[in-house]
Amino acid sequence: MATITKNSDRAMITAAIQIETSDNLEKNLTRACDLVAEAAGLGATFVTLPEYFAWYGAEDRWEEMSSWSAHILQSMSDTAKTHKIYLLAGSILVPSGVKKKQANESFLLSPDGSEVARYRKIHLFDVDVGGHQYRESNQLLPGALAETAKVDEWTVGLSICFDLRFPAHFQRLRSMGVDLIVTPSAFTYETGKAHWLTLIKCRAIETQCYLLAPALSGETVDEKRLFGGASIIDPWGEVIAEVKESEGIAVAEIDSDYISEVRTKMPLGFS
Repeated sequence: MATITKNSDRAMITAAIQIETSDNLEKNLTRACDLVAEAAGLGATFVTLPEYFAWYGAEDRWEEMSSWSAHILQSMSDTAKTHKIYLLAGSILVPSGVKKKQANESFLLSPDGSEVARYRKIHLFDVDVGGHQYRESNQLLPGALAETAKVDEWTVGLSICFDLRFPAHFQRLRSMGVDLIVTPSAFTYETGKAHWLTLIKCRAIETQCYLLAPALSGETVDEKRLFGGASIIDPWGEVIAEVKESEGIAVAEIDSDYISEVRTKMPLGFS
């Protein structure tokens, strides 16, 4: 894949990474850092990782894994600083401050490695699908606040995975002035095959924003298959970069002039 060069000062090169899950934390961190380095080498100055990129496994280990959050974040901070990029550490398990409960949080890191923003997943995945039961609320304490942050001249809205099924969250972000939304995810194969592309395209279309959707793929140790589908969607709902399968990087230039063009031609009444 060739290095991408910006076509204007109002553009930014972005990357959405797809990584295969495993039960080995250090292996996952090493692979994440390698893919981030590759994305930076392709010209990306804003790189995004999936939900649960560092570890995703059986719920009886979630509390244990949340104790590694500082180690994971230090690794990601060092990586952002090394490559002088903005890096979204998709999401990791962190202690919630409530006994027996963790939180699923996304961290946005600056080129100097400092934390720009964090977002706690609001909508928890409590479903029965594909012969498996998922009950995030058994382990996780949900968030309550929509969060935005600045990445250079861009206002970025934060979301995580199951939030995609709640349009009001994205409408709220748009009303807060965002022009780029990130949605790190770990969609199940069944729900991803049926709804992934439809959902990420709809959220981009209705907000007239670019949407970066890094994704986790592969199969977990408890035989839960993940869909993947890492993509970058433009404000008209077009897929401008994607990873079809396995691991890889979706890289694309995003341009704020195009956002202005779409919103001018089709005003949707946002203040």
